[in-house]
Amino acid sequence: MRIGCIILAAGLSTRFGRNKLAEPVNGETMIRHAVRVYASQGFDVSVLVANGDNREVLDAAAGRFDAVAINPHPERGISSSIRIGIRRLLLTAVSKGRILDGVLFGVCDQPGLSAGTVGKLQDAFSGHPDRIVAPVRSDGKRGNPVIFPVGLLSELMELEGDRGGSAVISRHPDLLLTVETAAEELDDIDTPEDIRTGGGAG
Repeated sequence: MRIGCIILAAGLSTRFGRNKLAEPVNGETMIRHAVRVYASQGFDVSVLVANGDNREVLDAAAGRFDAVAINPHPERGISSSIRIGIRRLLLTAVSKGRILDGVLFGVCDQPGLSAGTVGKLQDAFSGHPDRIVAPVRSDGKRGNPVIFPVGLLSELMELEGDRGGSAVISRHPDLLLTVETAAEELDDIDTPEDIRTGGGAG
């Protein structure tokens, strides 16, 4: 089973008030934690989408992915990064002679996410390559990262504004396969207060 990954790291950290991916949590910046977790998973093709002005992200990603794609207009929302990431991923896959079955989309503001959980999601998708695979907390709240079958990439390309993969998941509830995951792994960081309180999922 061939799985690619697109890591979304082009956000403007508007709610945080400064570059949150350069913020240390438990002794490691969020971007370096994310790069370490995702780059260790042996994806068939890997792309990180960055804001070209974010030197911390570019430095952390250097040499760790097959390609780094720049989003010149991150203010247009996460959908713009998704489209840029998919285009670069497919071009890179062709150049490597790879035909992908699925694509994982990950974010970089989950300092509790472990490589083991990413591996469990890959294993679940390998057994069910026609399903959307996502982690959930014990209370049923869904989080990131999410693996989509390649057949749904066209729908992801049609997203607009600040709408992400959840919009596509909502259209295909019958395809969703969940993997229960510890809440602290899915907690994301949107504000400085989230670092002190443990963040919030989603």
